[in-house]
Amino acid sequence: MSETKPAPCMETTCKVGNTTYIVNGFYASEGATATEKIKRLLDKETKK
Repeated sequence: MSETKPAPCMETTCKVGNTTYIVNGFYASEGATATEKIKRLLDKETKK
């Protein structure tokens, strides 16, 4: 059996006034990058 690796995690903390927001994000270690996805979305929108 092959082992699956956990998805890489990113955590960001931002404080606005008296409120602290903690944002967690998970992303795939393989596949398209965010930059590639954004470019693809822009291409789709400009071809309409």
